[in-house]
Amino acid sequence: MGSLYLGVDIGRRRDLTVLWLLEADDAPAPVYWTRGILALDRQPFAAQRQALDSLLARRASDENRNSKIDNGTSGPSFEFRFSSFGSYAVRRCAIDSTGLGAMLAEELQTKWGARVEPVVFTQAVKETLAVRVKRLLEEGRVRLPADPAVRAALGAVKRYVTPAGHIRFDADRTEAAGHADHFWALALALAAAEEPAISLEFVSSTLLRPFAQASAF
Repeated sequence: MGSLYLGVDIGRRRDLTVLWLLEADDAPAPVYWTRGILALDRQPFAAQRQALDSLLARRASDENRNSKIDNGTSGPSFEFRFSSFGSYAVRRCAIDSTGLGAMLAEELQTKWGARVEPVVFTQAVKETLAVRVKRLLEEGRVRLPADPAVRAALGAVKRYVTPAGHIRFDADRTEAAGHADHFWALALALAAAEEPAISLEFVSSTLLRPFAQASAF
């Protein structure tokens, strides 16, 4: 049983909130297996927090081996798509704390301590995250579900060079794929797994080629 890592990209009215759960195997250069993806469409922040609290509260010794996440007694339950993650405990969570996500990330960090890492999305941080996604995909170390919608959402992110010469990563907002929400959730999950503490000041000078297509399981 490997370690579980969670990436959370926050949305509210226009964009999805996406939770991406990865399991890292025990190899020296671990392979990251997608164990679940949860997309919350225009859910209130109270529901989002309850879902995250429910997931972070799981312990490795829990006997509840399904993939359902509680949203309190009066709200709906949410369930991860694809693989069930059983009774594993999340070792670390990296969460978008930009704009709308700032208060939610702060509340979760206050409750769960060092297991929750808030990440502010500057262009430099986005570049660092995107470069890592690209590198690990090209190395064959990320296992993605063979789901066309998820693949399309990941492929929606493009690299742009601004008139000032800066690198920017963005995607067109669509009804089906949102605004690259799945991509950034995966990027945050990989950051949670790869870094002992996410540095928000590192600026990569790496120039990206187009993202390589990853293979299915």
